[in-house]
Amino acid sequence: MEQRFGKYIFKRLLASIPTLWLVSFFAFVFIELSPGDWIDQEIMKFSAASRSGYINLEQERKLLEKKMDRHIPPFYIELKSFSEPNLPDNIGSRFKRVGRKISQHYGPPDSVRAYICALNQLENYLLLDTSQQRLTMLNSIELFTNKQDIRHYDSIFESIKNFAYDQETRLNVIRLENIWQSFQLITWQKYLPKITLNFFQNRYHIWINNFISGNWGESYYDMQPVALKLKQGLTNTLWVTLPAVIWLFLIAVPLGIIQATTKNKLQKSSVQNVLYILDAIPIFWIAYVLIILLASVYYFNVFPAFGLGAKLESSSFFTNIISRLHHITLPIVCLVLVGLPFVSNHVQNAVEECFSSYYLIAAKAKGLSKFLVIKRHVIRNILIPILALFGQYLPVVFGGVFIIEEIFAIPGIGKLLISSFFTKDYPVIMSIVLCLAIVRIITNLLLDILYYFLEPKIRF
Repeated sequence: MEQRFGKYIFKRLLASIPTLWLVSFFAFVFIELSPGDWIDQEIMKFSAASRSGYINLEQERKLLEKKMDRHIPPFYIELKSFSEPNLPDNIGSRFKRVGRKISQHYGPPDSVRAYICALNQLENYLLLDTSQQRLTMLNSIELFTNKQDIRHYDSIFESIKNFAYDQETRLNVIRLENIWQSFQLITWQKYLPKITLNFFQNRYHIWINNFISGNWGESYYDMQPVALKLKQGLTNTLWVTLPAVIWLFLIAVPLGIIQATTKNKLQKSSVQNVLYILDAIPIFWIAYVLIILLASVYYFNVFPAFGLGAKLESSSFFTNIISRLHHITLPIVCLVLVGLPFVSNHVQNAVEECFSSYYLIAAKAKGLSKFLVIKRHVIRNILIPILALFGQYLPVVFGGVFIIEEIFAIPGIGKLLISSFFTKDYPVIMSIVLCLAIVRIITNLLLDILYYFLEPKIRF
């Protein structure tokens, strides 16, 4: 029997591999398809902060693209239009976007490739100079590459011809104009798909390989290691979630048993109505009410409203623990109040189902008291539903703690994920999503192991 159980665990572990791969794949695709780009965001901040000229912006862009591996394809397989050219790796993402836009209307692909390479070469040549004419031409190229309507792309030649201050620049401009005039309108070619195999030279493979080896990269926002940020965030989250789950089940399980066994209809209906009201109230509303009542100067300023409390080196370990517990009281109360209706109602239904079974009717017929019936039979038989409930409630806790951490300014994993979405910190987002999936898989596996030892009838 133990051998069969070991095989089952091994099969579950093998099945978790494609599950984790699918989670990482869809998270990566979602990030790749999401609007906006972290590089463009950083370039805008760099431009506003430095105001030191176009040359610094372009150098910064190329360094960031190389650091983020944007010069290589995103995935193992790349689906392109047949009219889209294959551009060299040294071409930046800005010019690649221009090439894709041009290839939707003009061809052949070799001419579009030659045009983009010539435009990139002209810009690199202009970056070597520091004159005012150079800045004017670079601004014209920047304006050209940001245009959405390609019918006006030929205006670049008229803009930069007048500022071509040497023979090399004029030759590059003439070369661009000749290639542009050789373009032909395409019709059906852009609708034909072209599949390109990138094998292992892609961003997803590099990221997943580094993740498995323990190198989770650095945050784009503050350049700190992602593993360190996740460790700090997860530690702060566990300070809130673990006590909240413990207190929730310590309160909800007895409450569910009392609700199922009580004969006082008024008490049962009153408690049920309160639970219905709690279930209908959003978690953020409960949080704000608790802050106003228990953490403001207008009513009872008993608990701090934000943070986890500073860890002082001069204070003792016991003093720091008391300060931390004082700060996390309101977040824990919020999570307990929100989860109380869900857990207690499930426990109540499980107990009522147990009381309708024949073995409990026989136990009561023998003259056993209600306390002994609950102690010897009910609690043992509702352990499996409670464990299943714990597995269902775990995602609910993490979903609620994301909101709680944002409201109470707790630097946990939820607040880190939300702030990473706003700052487009993709390494942190990918690592958090995959770590949460790993936690969920491990939790389900541990629950199956507990089922095996608690219920003799469950065999694999």
